[in-house]
Order: sequence, then C-alpha cells, then structure tokens
Amino acid sequence: MSKKDFLVIIVILIISAFLTSCVGDVNAVTIYNKALEKREDVLRPHETASLKIKLMSGDKEYETFSHQEIILDKSLGISAGTVKIEGANKSTVFQIYERNGYTYIKSEGSEVYKKSPNSKQFIPDIREEYVQEVREILESKSEEEREDLISINKNEDTGDFIITSKIRCEKIETIMFEMVKDSIANEQIKKEVSDETIEKMKEAVKKLEENISEEEIKKAVNEQIKKIDDKFQGIVDQFSCEELKITLVINKDGCITKESVYFRATEEDGKRAIEIQLDYGFKGIHEGPIDFPNLTKDNVVDE
Repeated sequence: MSKKDFLVIIVILIISAFLTSCVGDVNAVTIYNKALEKREDVLRPHETASLKIKLMSGDKEYETFSHQEIILDKSLGISAGTVKIEGANKSTVFQIYERNGYTYIKSEGSEVYKKSPNSKQFIPDIREEYVQEVREILESKSEEEREDLISINKNEDTGDFIITSKIRCEKIETIMFEMVKDSIANEQIKKEVSDETIEKMKEAVKKLEENISEEEIKKAVNEQIKKIDDKFQGIVDQFSCEELKITLVINKDGCITKESVYFRATEEDGKRAIEIQLDYGFKGIHEGPIDFPNLTKDNVVDE
C-alpha cells in the first residue's frame, strides 16, 4: 500500500470520526548549552524518531504511529534509514535516503525510488523550534518563573540529567496543530488525490459522452477537496492547547540522548481531544559505512 493510499484511508476515518530535586540554575544553562554544542559536533549520528497522533471523539479513538531510524553523514550530506507507519490496522515500511536536500523513498518489494523535495514528510523535525524556546526560558526567566516552568533533575544511578519544561508557546502549538493536519492530508497528497480523481472523472465523462470540459472537471474536484479541507480546518480551530511538555535527557557524557514533546488539545466541552507524542533519540556515533543505493535515471521517479 502506498503512502498516498494510507493517508487517504486516514482522511476517511478521521472525517467520519469527527463529522524532584533541582540542579542550580547556572549549571542547568551550562549543561544544556554544552549538550547542544556536543550534538552538533557529531558528524555521523545514529538517530531515531517516532510520532504518535491520537484523535479521540466520545468512545471512538484513532491512532497513527510512525517510527524512523536513520544514519546521517553530515560531511557527505547523505542519510539512510527506514520508516514504519502504522494505522487503520495496516503497517507499511519504507526505505528512505537523503541527498542534496531530496528524499528518495522505496516501498517494500519495489525497486523504484520516489524522489521528493520534502525531506521531513514522515516525521517532522521541530527540534530547532523548541530548543530555542527552552533556551530562552532557562536564560531569561526569573528564578521563580523557572521553578514553575522548568525542572532539572539528575538520575543518580545513570548520571543522566532530565530537563522537563511545561511551557505555553503559540508557535509550537501552531506547529503541532499543523502536524495533525499534515499527517492526515498534506498538500502533496491532496494534489495526488485531486489528479487521480480528475483522471477518473474524465474517463467517466468520455464513456457517458457528456460535453464537460477538463477545466470544469478540475474546478468541481478541487472545490470538493477544498470543502473537505475547510471542514477539517474548522474542526481543528475548535481545539485549544491543554498541555505542552518538553523533556530532554542528557547523559553523563554530556550528550542529548532523548528529546520528547507531549501535546494535548481539547475542545471546550472536552468531548474530543488530540494527543501527540513526538520523540527523538540518539543511539550513538555510527562507525561503519552508510549503505547508500546507486540512484540512476532508470530507478528514480519524481513523486
């Protein structure tokens, strides 16, 4: 099953479902900033990322889950890995590769690589956004404000520092809502659905020998897609952020090993809710070569 088919299924389902001890402040800033610098110094990181989106409406619940494992080589500007998407009782695995700002995606059992300009189409990377927010809180808030928003604890058994922040940030909240919409049907997917529907309608019109132009068909299809899009946007607009929590784990060596974002939004009456759990993990430095495919004009197609 293609990613397009998978997300179209999600569209249908969603529309139907919805129609402890604190470390000193100076040390905290130092530990956090050094950990960020150390992460940038790793030229060949082995990373994981996962995204879980849960939509709840009454006794109905729908959940999608994506997990990505990837090895990057910053000096060569390439990466290679896999992503698994689960939802609607279906599971799909892709091989993913990145070079020169493009992502090449190969479905299980296929020998064709689909080239896409969207390098974060499976699991978005919003680390830069929330890193900036946490940093500003640590460096600019008063001690009393930091105590309310930030907790920094140390696991004595492992030596890990755990930074947890509960912040209200309109920018990140907007990103999370966009993530929900994008996971259901982003612009690329909507275009593919539109193009496919137009072709089917053209065939139907031809068989019926109706005098309807291609422009009229395109207009009708795009109007229907816009109505669905507007309806879903109207649903999302009824939600407001209830909780936004960011957690970072820094190990005894000063490396950020895990970053998590938890987001929950509810309607005013509390009958419907959205939950997002976004996790990034650092599994260490990759020592061996990256298994990158031989991409040619014969096995690459534009998505």
